[in-house]
Amino acid sequence: MARDVWGSYTTPNDIEAAAKIGISFRTILARLGRGWKVADAVSKPPRRNTKEYEAAKAEAAKHGISAGTFRNRIYAYGWTLKKAATVPTMTQAEVRIAGHEACRTVPKETVSLASANGICYGTLIYRINHRGMTPQEAATMPIVKKSSAAHPWRRNFPLSATAGRKGCDGE
Repeated sequence: MARDVWGSYTTPNDIEAAAKIGISFRTILARLGRGWKVADAVSKPPRRNTKEYEAAKAEAAKHGISAGTFRNRIYAYGWTLKKAATVPTMTQAEVRIAGHEACRTVPKETVSLASANGICYGTLIYRINHRGMTPQEAATMPIVKKSSAAHPWRRNFPLSATAGRKGCDGE
């Protein structure tokens, strides 16, 4: 006897009733292993492949789409049979690029606008995430560089700390 995760057992009567509607004992065990309740595992008939499904599966094979990909497109993604059979699969490089584009927080156009304005990617992201700027503002606002002339209490010192001082040149 098989038991589901809630503690209910299948009875021989359940197994016989399930067999009458075309559910095998292995199917019941698999369903219980996936977390189904006993009542559902023995009462819902299994899905059967229809002629349309088989024809679309054959068409998918002609297009180089594997059976697993075809099945996932239908059951996991909810695609139609025609779409699942005809949309070509992506190469690994295309998958990597698509994944990168899906995770992108800033559009490519904004990044290229920022680099044209002399703003690096790190500064752009910092302005958006930490300063609360819009991507357009962050890409177009010029960088303010600190200079000693900007502060009235700072003097313009020479680059070398000893340059221009008496006694430091060996005099």
